[in-house]
Amino acid sequence: MTLTIEMSDREVKFLNKMVSDMESYQKISSMEEAVRECIRMAMYEESEHMAAG
Repeated sequence: MTLTIEMSDREVKFLNKMVSDMESYQKISSMEEAVRECIRMAMYEESEHMAAG
């Protein structure tokens, strides 16, 4: 599935910084990969909350 989204300047800066910070050790080299990583982190946190509940 392909999604097109609008992001604020602040969101774009955050993702660019994430790419820059994680490029060397997480192999995140694009904004698309950064968005996917944010989603993976959120899904992991959500599953932890559900398991603890």
